[in-house]
Amino acid sequence: MSRLLRLSDGRVVGEIVGHTLTKKARGSRHMLRKPAAWCFDCEALARAEELGATRVEIRDIETGRVYSAPISLFHERGIVVNRGYGRQLAALVSDFKVCAV
Repeated sequence: MSRLLRLSDGRVVGEIVGHTLTKKARGSRHMLRKPAAWCFDCEALARAEELGATRVEIRDIETGRVYSAPISLFHERGIVVNRGYGRQLAALVSDFKVCAV
């Protein structure tokens, strides 16, 4: 069973599939460059955990790479950023497990 993950303003930011928050993104546009990191809105992570998610999975639709990590990584090692899109937690790309689809 899967559920869309919406922020309080109604925007869909991902989908909960089992215990995983999944999100499709374009790496060239959505991955932070300095430092190289993937971000999630703090509200999205909290909501995903409320719904039982323990992992995140980001599918880069340009490269076919899938980045996977526990949500706890964002809490333990995440960097708080706000670059015009609200408060987010960024986790370094080097901390993700990466595979190709």
